[in-house]
Amino acid sequence: MILRIGLFVFLMSLMACGEKTTEAETPKKTTNQGTELSELDWMLGKWKREDTGELALWSKKENSYFGGMKVTLNNKEQAVIQGVLALEGRKDGIFFSTKEKGQRNANRVEYKMSNTNFDAPKFTNPNQSYPKHISYMKIGNDKIKVEETGVGGKGTSYYFVREI
Repeated sequence: MILRIGLFVFLMSLMACGEKTTEAETPKKTTNQGTELSELDWMLGKWKREDTGELALWSKKENSYFGGMKVTLNNKEQAVIQGVLALEGRKDGIFFSTKEKGQRNANRVEYKMSNTNFDAPKFTNPNQSYPKHISYMKIGNDKIKVEETGVGGKGTSYYFVREI
């Protein structure tokens, strides 16, 4: 248990050093830095994927920027970073970006929020074949359904539960 708490604190520190992307839609408050993400605060924290055990860790860096990462634990309970995530509020909208481990190019893939439902934000990148859309649906306070869809609406869904 202490190892896991230490791991969580360590990973959250790493996220503080994460890189930011630059661009977004305009729902609520806009500052000089961009659109505030306060209506998406429910996404912050430690989430565990039900089917794989993968962890998604989100923390607030600024009112307009959340940093995150996807992490798995190897058989020695050591953290292995699988991807770096970001939510960024900009003057032109809200963007979700991801950079997966082993991705060929050094660029993040970026998706713009394409709806105004902050309990089920949908992020879209028309230039991607898969996933073209990524949706995060809040189910109560402790569960999220994620849907990834491609051309023709075909895709997959999975669930995360909040870890304490």
